[in-house]
Parts: sequence; structure tokens; C-alpha cells
Amino acid sequence: MVFPRLLAGFFEAAFYILHLFRLAILTHLGEVSPMKAERPSVSNVHDSNCRPDALCIACALVLVAQHRFTAFKEKFGRWPGPDEELFFDGTRAEPVRARADQIKRQILDAAHVHNLQVTPLLSFFGIPPDLD
Repeated sequence: MVFPRLLAGFFEAAFYILHLFRLAILTHLGEVSPMKAERPSVSNVHDSNCRPDALCIACALVLVAQHRFTAFKEKFGRWPGPDEELFFDGTRAEPVRARADQIKRQILDAAHVHNLQVTPLLSFFGIPPDLD
């Protein structure tokens, strides 16, 4: 069947993009060296029990990415390029990586809009829940 293969390919690509954002954030926070990072497989995080009312982390990340792409388009009037920040400082005229507290706020905003569980998202991005 073609649809499941397309869906799997979509999740693999979306997850890889989000993985790159996560590495950029962790590198920015000084918690990981980019050379140590390995590309994980979406099959390791996409839960077969994923449901619309209880999304797995892979599906939740797709919604966070969608939310951030839309925010980028609204702020800068165009879609982000492959090397541009999705978690950007909204006070700047150009896309510049946000501070850790701003990134957390952007994740919380996306989670609120899409009714997502916050703790797994913060954990995925390596952001402590108590960060202000």
C-alpha cells in the first residue's frame, strides 16, 4: 500500500528536521557536541498506539514544527530556509536563534494551541521544566 509508505517517509523526514533543531538547541545550551549526535530513527519514537487524543512524541513534534513554520511565515513574510531558526527571537527583524527561555515559551505556546503534553516535548528538546 502506498499511503503507509508515504506517511512513514513523511514522519522520517519531519523527525529528522526536528532532530536537527533539537541538536541545534542542545548545542546552543552547551549540552551536546554536534559531532557526538547520531540520527535516530522515527521508528524509535513513533508509538504504534498513537491516537489523535494522545499523540506520540513524533506526531507532537510534527505539530510543533508546523506551528513554528507558521510563526516564521507570519513574522518574516516567507517560509524558513533550511538553515534558518524555527525557534527564533521574535523581537528581531531577522531570524536569530531564541534564548532557551524563549524556546521553552514557544514550545509551551505550540503545546497549548495543539493540546499537546508539554513534559515529553521539553524532555525531547533537553529543556528543564523549571527553566524560566
